[in-house]
Order: sequence, then structure tokens, then C-alpha cells
Amino acid sequence: MSNEEHTETDLMLKYFRQELTKEEQVLFREQIKSSEEERQQFNELQFIFDATHAIQLDQSGHTAEAEKRIRRKLKTSARILSFRKGLMRVAAVLILPLIICSTYLYIELQSEKNSIAFNEVACLDGKVSLITLPDGSNVYLRNGSSLRYPNKFVNNERLVELEGEGYFEVESNKQKPFYVQTPDGSRVKAYGTAFNVTAYKKEDNITVFLARGAIDFTSENIVKPVVLKPGIELIYHKKNGSFEKSIKQPNEYTDWINGKIVFTKSSMEEVARKLSRHYNVDITISDKRLNQYFFDATFTDETIYQVLNMLKKSSPKLIWEIIQAKDSTDNRQKITLTMSNNIKK
Repeated sequence: MSNEEHTETDLMLKYFRQELTKEEQVLFREQIKSSEEERQQFNELQFIFDATHAIQLDQSGHTAEAEKRIRRKLKTSARILSFRKGLMRVAAVLILPLIICSTYLYIELQSEKNSIAFNEVACLDGKVSLITLPDGSNVYLRNGSSLRYPNKFVNNERLVELEGEGYFEVESNKQKPFYVQTPDGSRVKAYGTAFNVTAYKKEDNITVFLARGAIDFTSENIVKPVVLKPGIELIYHKKNGSFEKSIKQPNEYTDWINGKIVFTKSSMEEVARKLSRHYNVDITISDKRLNQYFFDATFTDETIYQVLNMLKKSSPKLIWEIIQAKDSTDNRQKITLTMSNNIKK
């Protein structure tokens, strides 16, 4: 390109970007008026440049692309000018619907984004809450748990946030995976399946059990997703990023929906944890030797006191007692478990 052509290009681009002074604008317009051919070319190029601003997409690089187009156009020799005009008219016909379509999509996306609201359900009444999500999936929420989810799922995922324990029956959609995010940022991914997630913020472990279908578990401390098969329980240790799998009976993770508590070769630590959640009480094991005992039992309508008395029958040295809370504002009942030979006289 000659110096004269280069100057003309710079002037035209500066004019489009409104970088010329008033005097320079007047001179430039006079120059354009002097040639019918230049005026038509200017008008067509102005259309391309203005089109990139129609829906404020200049930040995505469209303006730079327009300038490249203009420079290419100006480099074209006069010998093919008439052919170029024909192409420009075709481009104008194609660009206009594109602008209209892009504008529509932009408005729709903005409207969709702005219309999303989030619901948060907390189950604190000692009962199981059933929540039906916007896609038709069902979530059974355990006492002391909460679930946060949008009023509609957008983009290419269905994401909910769980704190506590929930049993999920997910509607199948392979194009739109379902995610359960826990307080530490870990995620369970599913497409259409049934599984249980236990993720309490103050507890060191996250437990995931798959009833049917297929899921995978991811966390920042795990190199690659952990895939689970039906009947498998995953226990993830948040502190060190380790995990282990084991085979479990489905009823251990489904019967609680119907108010049952199932223990299958469960340690006293696990028993205390499940009873605390189910009855909304604080149970503390003051003697670690109690973890040497394992229990097999199913409870349905029993009170916490009846359950503890039944456990005592299977391990006679077990002693449980109610501890008066020092803070009167704390309404959760506190129970301590110990062994008989540790009782102070």
C-alpha cells in the first residue's frame, strides 16, 4: 500500500472511531463528496463498522475485526471495485439478519440471567423434607440439612448446593449433567440416577453412596474423578484428600427417608453421629473404648432414650447421661456416652 493509500485508510478509520478534529472531519467529508465511487465505498464500509457496535459487542473483538476488513477492502485494486461492491451488497444482506439474531440472543440471555432466583430450603423440624427441583428431580432432605437451588436450570448443567444429608433421585439428561456441590467445593456428578450425599460443614468426612445408575466424585485434592458403581459407598477425608470405598446395603442409605435408622456393623462413633442427626441432639463419646463395639440394629419409631437403652442392653458397660447445657440459649440436648468403670464416685 502506498503512503497516500495508507493515509487515506488511517483517516477513514479515525473518522469511524470519531478521532478526527472538527476541521479534519470537514476536510474528510469534502474529500468523500468529491467522488461518487468513494462515497459509496465509504457508506458500505461504515455499515460494517457500525454493525459491530449494534449490540455492544465491541469488547469481544468485533471492532478490531471490522477494522481489518476495512483495511483489506481499501487494499483492493480499483480493477475489481465493481465486483467488490457486489460482494458488499451481499454482505449487507447477510449481516443485517445476523445483527438481528445476535441482538435477540443477547437480550434473551440477559433476560434469562436476570430472572434466575435461588431457593434455599432448611430441614429443621426433625422430619424429612421432600423437594422437587425445576427439572423434576426429587431430593429428600434430612433433619439439620439445607439445599440451595435455582428456580430454573440454565446453560449446560444442573447445579445444587447441599449442606448436610440428602438423597437424590435425578431425572435423566445426558446433555445436562446434574451436580451436587458440598460446602468444601467437592462435587458429585450424575446424569440420571439415585444416590445419597452426606456433607456436613463441621465434619471431616464426606460420604457418598450410589443406589443405582452411575456417578463420579471430584475434589480439588483428588487427581481424577472417582467413579462409583451401585452399592458402593465412598468416604472422602477432607483434611488429607484420601478416600476409601466399601460395599454397603442400600437400606442403610434409603430407610432414613421413611424415618428408619439402620446400623450394619456400625461403630459407636458412627452410631452416635447418625443418632445426633436423626434426633437433633449432641452426642459425645467420652471413652474411645466404646468404638470397639459394633452394632446391627434397625429403629423406626423409638425415642432417643429408647434407642440408647437398647444399645445398652447389647453392651452392658455403656452408660449414657444427659448433660445440662451451660449456655441456656442452646436448645440442643447434650448426651454423653461413657463406660461404667469410668464413672467418678
